[in-house]
Amino acid sequence: MAYLIDKKGNRVGTGTYKRIMPFSEGLAPFQDEQTGLWGMLSLNGTAAIAATYQECINFSEGLAAVKINDKWGYINTKNEVIIPFVFDGARHFYEGYASVQKIIEGESKWGIIDKDGTPITGFKYKFIVWFSEGRAGVCQTNRFNCIDDTGRELFEPAYKMILPFKNGYALALQPGNKHTLIDKLGNKVLTGFDDLKSYREGLIGASKDGLYGFVDITGKTIIPFLYQEIVEGFENGFCCVKQDDRYGIINNHGQTIVPFVLKEVVIPHKSPKELFQNNLVVASLDIRRGFICLDNKVGQGYTPPLLRPKYDVKKFLNSFGIIRAEDGEVILPFKYSDIRPFKNGVAMVSLGTKTGYVDVKGKWVIRLGNYGIASSFSEDRAIADMEFSDRETTHRL
Repeated sequence: MAYLIDKKGNRVGTGTYKRIMPFSEGLAPFQDEQTGLWGMLSLNGTAAIAATYQECINFSEGLAAVKINDKWGYINTKNEVIIPFVFDGARHFYEGYASVQKIIEGESKWGIIDKDGTPITGFKYKFIVWFSEGRAGVCQTNRFNCIDDTGRELFEPAYKMILPFKNGYALALQPGNKHTLIDKLGNKVLTGFDDLKSYREGLIGASKDGLYGFVDITGKTIIPFLYQEIVEGFENGFCCVKQDDRYGIINNHGQTIVPFVLKEVVIPHKSPKELFQNNLVVASLDIRRGFICLDNKVGQGYTPPLLRPKYDVKKFLNSFGIIRAEDGEVILPFKYSDIRPFKNGVAMVSLGTKTGYVDVKGKWVIRLGNYGIASSFSEDRAIADMEFSDRETTHRL
């Protein structure tokens, strides 16, 4: 059963629950062990909202979607019903708007409401992408276009998918499964490339003749087309790229900061843009191509077996560590079976069945222990599961 721990590894509260979801806005959804119903936990581990709902999702912008009698509505943090239970599906609020679903004549139809529950669109869409910068991608048949915050459609449906906007632009998937960059009126901004990646920090990842490089918004090449893959895009002036089947890190001038000796880079599942959170990267090292220098930085070159660290064992497929993006310094050695990316300044580390947590300096906040299946920290709380604390398996979250 699930329970909460703080950043000292101490148990928070006395209750145990069937499931606990991450905290948001000071509250976390939990499922009661006996009834199977859902409520909300406070940071002190007590039930702030009693378990009376069939389902619920995290709070966003002061409201949470909850389900009762097979219908969804929205409550505030005081458990007051703000939007009635009239929907067949509901999602989080973004920029003051949420997507809600109704089943009409046996078909799923989605629309958008504001925080008073007032619709700004009809229930006519198959799929809706959440609002970003005053725009939301919508699909009524088999192609996407965009609406503004009045529900007005801004151009004819033309794309297979439109991702959220950032800095005035969004990636759109064209027929043929190639990405393009569009502005807020649906106009293509860049042409002449095989594919495009996210637009970040003034640079766009682009591919040409099978290789990736970086261009600016005018299409001018800033970093040459040298790479097999771009991982997400630039963040804090750094980007992870792939060359010769291994990953490395470059800066926004195209200089190689960490050589191409990393076998795997761990990307945050729900927030890929946080790959370089705290300028730290979770990765595994290919010891046939790289080694740890005397200054504790990742270097490029073959490490003979006799000189390899004692923790280089074959017990795990890959052994993970943490490196600093700006200079490749090793913050945590490459010897762990699993490491989750940093969240709230703390990263979850696993070695076999044991789990612990380190801070941004690689110091143990909570030393390895039998916490079973554990989560990353959210709002200074992590979730552990007693049911799995003694199992002899390695879990990847």
